[in-house]
Amino acid sequence: RSHSDSEVMSWLRYDFRCRYDFGGSWYSFSTGPAHFVTLNPYCTNSKPKAPQIQWLDEDLKSFRRDRTPFLVVLTHAPWVHSSQTHRPENEVATRQLRAAAEPLLAKKMDLMFSGHVHAYERSKPVEGTRYIVLGHGGNNEKLYNRWIESETSAFRSGDHYGWGILTLSGSHGSFQARRSVDGAVMDSFEFMARENEVSEVTGDSAAFWAAVVLFCLGCGLCLCCCLV
Repeated sequence: RSHSDSEVMSWLRYDFRCRYDFGGSWYSFSTGPAHFVTLNPYCTNSKPKAPQIQWLDEDLKSFRRDRTPFLVVLTHAPWVHSSQTHRPENEVATRQLRAAAEPLLAKKMDLMFSGHVHAYERSKPVEGTRYIVLGHGGNNEKLYNRWIESETSAFRSGDHYGWGILTLSGSHGSFQARRSVDGAVMDSFEFMARENEVSEVTGDSAAFWAAVVLFCLGCGLCLCCCLV
């Protein structure tokens, strides 16, 4: 792109302007008992009136827990983690997206999956949301395994590559973090959709959604869905 389209202010602080307010930069879809929302921290801007934030506001207006009990958010850079690397308060793009999007998602999202940090971490519920970092799928920069003290971290590890399986059925969910070399389960937990908003689940959303396989590849988070 030309200089007028993109400008790097600071790579160290992830402060740059990249014109990408179109195409597949952000999107949502519903399948089984979950509504997925994917957000891009690196588009032109993430101010409250930015196209992505306006789109998110409209998308969430149609979100109904009686149809899809779970709201799952995917974004590259995590908002909550305890790695010494890629601290969210130090990265401009992450900070801007969180400031604009979190008020819309607060008390709504059940899970947020992200990459960026080359390690695995699961948070305790933070205002009802669990933050899962799946940045250990593989990268030539290798793994990160240096941490800060944290009251919100439930499990963290930067000593292996891996992936995860998210299983949802009705308003019940479970997650397994597996090690790539042998498939061993390194971490697992079960959870329910936000109880204060879930009523009887009807229609297609009551079907058993077998598994979502999540893993990090390079700059993004990938998922494969299987509905039965």
